[in-house]
Amino acid sequence: MFRLLGTSAIRQKIGKLSIAVTALGLLVAGVCLAPANLNAMKTSATSNTLLSHGPVPGSPSPLPNHPHSAAPTLAPAATVPTETVRGSATVDADTLRVGISNDGMEDYEYPSTTISATSRFTLLNSTVPILTGNTNQAIGVTVSSSGFKVVTHGKTVGTFTGPIRLVPDAGGMGTIQSIRRRKRIPQYKGVLEITRGYSSPAKLSVVNILPLQEYLKAVVPNELPPRYGYEAVKAQSVAARNYAIRPRERSFPQFDICDSQFCQVYFGAQTEHPTSNRALFETHGLVALYDGRPILALYSSAHGGHSEHYENSFSDTGDGQFPGTPVPYLRGKPDIASNAAPYGDLRVEENARRFWTSNVQDYDGKSSYHRWQKEWPIHTLMASLTTQWQKLLTKKNTAAFLRGPYSSENPPSRINLGQLNRITVTRRGVSGKAMEIELATTTGTWVVQKEFVIRSLFRHGGRMLPSANMVFSHLTDPRGTIVAMRANGGGFGHGVGMSQLGASMLSGRATPFDAILQHYYTGVSIGSIPVHVGPLPKNSTRISHPQRVTFVAPRSNHPTKLILRYSAPLSQSPIVHINGSPIAIAANNMTPPPSTPAATAPTIPATDDDGLLSELAALIKRLNQGSDETTPELPTTTSTSNTKNELPYQASVMLPSHALKTGQLNTLTLYPLAGPDEDTHISAWVELIPVRP
Repeated sequence: MFRLLGTSAIRQKIGKLSIAVTALGLLVAGVCLAPANLNAMKTSATSNTLLSHGPVPGSPSPLPNHPHSAAPTLAPAATVPTETVRGSATVDADTLRVGISNDGMEDYEYPSTTISATSRFTLLNSTVPILTGNTNQAIGVTVSSSGFKVVTHGKTVGTFTGPIRLVPDAGGMGTIQSIRRRKRIPQYKGVLEITRGYSSPAKLSVVNILPLQEYLKAVVPNELPPRYGYEAVKAQSVAARNYAIRPRERSFPQFDICDSQFCQVYFGAQTEHPTSNRALFETHGLVALYDGRPILALYSSAHGGHSEHYENSFSDTGDGQFPGTPVPYLRGKPDIASNAAPYGDLRVEENARRFWTSNVQDYDGKSSYHRWQKEWPIHTLMASLTTQWQKLLTKKNTAAFLRGPYSSENPPSRINLGQLNRITVTRRGVSGKAMEIELATTTGTWVVQKEFVIRSLFRHGGRMLPSANMVFSHLTDPRGTIVAMRANGGGFGHGVGMSQLGASMLSGRATPFDAILQHYYTGVSIGSIPVHVGPLPKNSTRISHPQRVTFVAPRSNHPTKLILRYSAPLSQSPIVHINGSPIAIAANNMTPPPSTPAATAPTIPATDDDGLLSELAALIKRLNQGSDETTPELPTTTSTSNTKNELPYQASVMLPSHALKTGQLNTLTLYPLAGPDEDTHISAWVELIPVRP
């Protein structure tokens, strides 16, 4: 049975909720968490009036359009503009909100769901307890314009404003009984939140709220199998951490990142693997940095021996411009320059044909998609192209990349491609990737752009093409009539950033993870996640809002460096500690950095005025006083949000060899400044592996 709880029971239940918050992962390592971090739990709440009914506003927003490691099974719809890669779409590096998709991993809103837990749990309406449940007790939730209806044991508990949150007791995990992952009911660490969908008041979304490190434990083994090699797993761990912190875009207002191949594959805690967990600890808190900012670490299964410039595969996330804005560290290049050199400029059709029909020796040679061939009878191809063109026209983020000779006789609503005369790739990227294709037919010229849309259009056997690295051949009968089309190509995925199969081969050659990352991401260093401080609230003291980040210092022969960026000249030295010891940085050593794109300071989070959350935050702080910051489970604690404030000044100091504990967790602490420097934004990080010369 279950027991209902009223608002008056909150104080009596505070001990219970402290255990529940432990399950969220915020106490798991003894880290002190501020109310602003707890605020991630309540982003979907309508107001502080907890019992008012009514829908939570939401705006339509679809999936992102960039598969990482596998050919996706749907074409995403329109996107909600955030920022282009020029600014990035960073999220909280402490706690993630992960959208959980349906059975087919194609949709992030549905009419109902059934949740439970592997332990006893507390069910909340926003922050107010509704009931306590037993292990595996099913909770059914539906939503309408009047609120969230909660049912258990066949009885209606009530209708609530929401969001509805399930918080397991310590050591327990939430489960979603209405979906399957690899034929099993998935289990999720942290909190399960049921909030409103974006398209209808009768649909809901399920969000998993959990610490970054716990999320990554269920991502890395699903993105790159441990058998690919340990250094490859470590490289994947860093890349996945980067992408979680800085996704290409935030497509849904309800959560930071999705759970499918459109973001990063996240199947739940039951898919964790000891090898990837160890790799995650050994790279704990490490990210790839460009000019002091975490990079957008795109990756895909296999490049076929040559990666591609970002702008040639992706459009800008804000205005849809294609080609997109160049990203300095996502540059296309061959795996082995000397082996690719004989083929010349792959933007030239003849050179691309020779390259993608040859077995070039490179790092992706073990991939079953290193070189591939697809063939269609002409009637099958044209029927498929017509069907897919029609489908892609219905989705905003793909329709923009299709052009045709539409007319009143041949409207977009029922197109007629006619009979094919010729397929021509009219624009290629540096890898020979098709960026634009023209179909000359008896009804006119039809144009398709961008690798994802091209792959979605030219389906074979019901699936997208493995990649857009391809050349076409027209197969004709003795009379010259086209009877079939053939595509020869290589690679699997978008081809930008890191190749997972390439990382595997490099790992097999004893290449360390940092060198793997620096091979695929041009001009990056490896370091701790930057921490940021800004102006203090009124009446705060100098040390009231320090920011900390923990990271493992890898074994390396490279010298390590503490780097600071700040928004204005300083009249005093900032206070920075590493493992509790102050690091001296003289104010007169602070000079502007080289001419590179400026880093940015964080948006200062709004104060959380909710009484219960503030009390929980205070409880967390009390429980964590005197905790050991070197416990292996200590989660990363920082924020990498953006603001428009630039940080044009830089200071750095080489760290002595004894400053960091190699192979162990280290803590970097940065304090805000007071007095004349109190309005200054400061960013700090430890550079562990410098940019390769």
